[in-house]
Amino acid sequence: MISSERLKITIYLVAIFLIGGVAGGFVALAWKGRPGPPSIANVTERQMHRLTEELSLTEDQVERIRPILATISDEIRAVRRESMAEFARIYGEMVTQVEAELTPEQATLFRIREEERRQRADGMLNRRHQEFMDRKGPGTGPGPRDGGWRGGAGPPPKP
Repeated sequence: MISSERLKITIYLVAIFLIGGVAGGFVALAWKGRPGPPSIANVTERQMHRLTEELSLTEDQVERIRPILATISDEIRAVRRESMAEFARIYGEMVTQVEAELTPEQATLFRIREEERRQRADGMLNRRHQEFMDRKGPGTGPGPRDGGWRGGAGPPPKP
């Protein structure tokens, strides 16, 4: 018969792998066939163009509406950063709590698996970012390594 401590550890490990698998599945679905999220600046300009065309905005209206869209895009960018940062915090808590329940040998294996998972995720983000940059070119918006996709400090400084 399995001891309650072993059962608890087994359940935690299974939960971790399931969470990782589900999260990985969502990431894969979200990224499949996409170069990455459009930059907020591009979305703002497309929205401005669409409003101008569909509503026949005057130049005066365009000048008054453009700052509104720019402000909203800054707010959206902040929400994206906060969301990714919160996910990373929650996941980190889970890792810490599970590791506390493991034997030293299990904890070592767990840290190795977590590092491999992190490297795979970073590699995927780097590949997607490079594909995006190859298609769109630099300067088209924030990406994974300049803070736009994983809760960083925002887009890189402008040259």
